[in-house]
Amino acid sequence: MSIGIDRILRLLSQRGTLWVAALVVSVASPVGPAAAADTAHEGRDVFYSFTLENTTGNLLQGAKFWTYAPVHESGHQSLVGLEVSHPHTVKRDRAGNQVLCFELDAFPPYGTRIITVEAKLVMKSAAAPSHSPGDRYLQADSLIESDHHELQAAANSLPAGGSKTVYEFVKDHVRDTGYVKKDKGALYALQQGEGDCTEYACLFAAMCRARGIPSRVVGGYVSERSAVLRPGRYHNWAEVFEDGAWHIVDPQTGRFKEGGAAYLAMNILTGDGGDMKEFRRFRHEGEGLKVTMNR
Repeated sequence: MSIGIDRILRLLSQRGTLWVAALVVSVASPVGPAAAADTAHEGRDVFYSFTLENTTGNLLQGAKFWTYAPVHESGHQSLVGLEVSHPHTVKRDRAGNQVLCFELDAFPPYGTRIITVEAKLVMKSAAAPSHSPGDRYLQADSLIESDHHELQAAANSLPAGGSKTVYEFVKDHVRDTGYVKKDKGALYALQQGEGDCTEYACLFAAMCRARGIPSRVVGGYVSERSAVLRPGRYHNWAEVFEDGAWHIVDPQTGRFKEGGAAYLAMNILTGDGGDMKEFRRFRHEGEGLKVTMNR
């Protein structure tokens, strides 16, 4: 179910804000008479929006803005619909990331534009079967230094077993420092024994890769229902490929292959980052351009 922009503005104006933001709505179960009773697949709507401002008195030419759409397919997620308020192009990479690209030509002096995104998802309680990723997620990568001798030694020193052994080590080894602005990665987490969600996920992925188990780091949001995506709720976790599927593993919060339907995947971390580079939520270019993800 979609909500019209006029209604959004009217409801938000009652709260004293002029931002076009997302509203939480209920979503019908998947189509079909048996679907209503099927708790394994749940429809989910997510909304997010950005305020873009030209802070100068000059006409802004050639400015650009990038942000992620939800990952099209992951172990627990399928993207089934996407509505974006402004013209854009979509760039996809081999990891499955989808980047929305906006060309902001002729942005007037002191002008404001509000970009909104509405995504319709189907979330799956059980991890869906997937093709083998090959060696793509066995190699060292930025922040996932699985080829470093200290990481390999630590991984090989663990008892025999699958990813659960790695999960238990990382969960107990790393101390949660709360949010850290700069990502430090797996080696730092191993050596210092501390970090935020990024370090937990990166260390798990690196040690799994060192043991020959495909694993990757995913960024997004955790929500058990339709929701507005808030900038401060961004989270990183890991996924491990075992038994023919990608499973959620979140050592920071103590989840191992459970609760996957609550994890909304926005991007799978890759070494090059493409247009987004090291940016996790959005990126922009243009002198005087200010961008805020709305709360």
